Amino acid sequence: MLRGGAEVALIALGVVLFVAGAVAPARRFVRRTSTLVVAVPLAAVAGIAVPGVCGRARVGAGAGASDEIQPALRDNPRAIWKP
Repeated sequence: MLRGGAEVALIALGVVLFVAGAVAPARRFVRRTSTLVVAVPLAAVAGIAVPGVCGRARVGAGAGASDEIQPALRDNPRAIWKP
């Protein structure tokens, strides 16, 4: 968890650098300045946020790949590694 202002500032700086890194290569392909200033940064932030939110929801739901793998390994350890 975030416990201090320095940690929040560091995350904000990382997001700003990521957005700047997304805008820089998009300059060649975007014709409108408004698209470059609004849409590209929003897409960059969504690209960071969506996987984090989905992963958080998955962990919160208790789902995980280990739930399906563990019974197979317990019953037959060679079930996954078929020659």
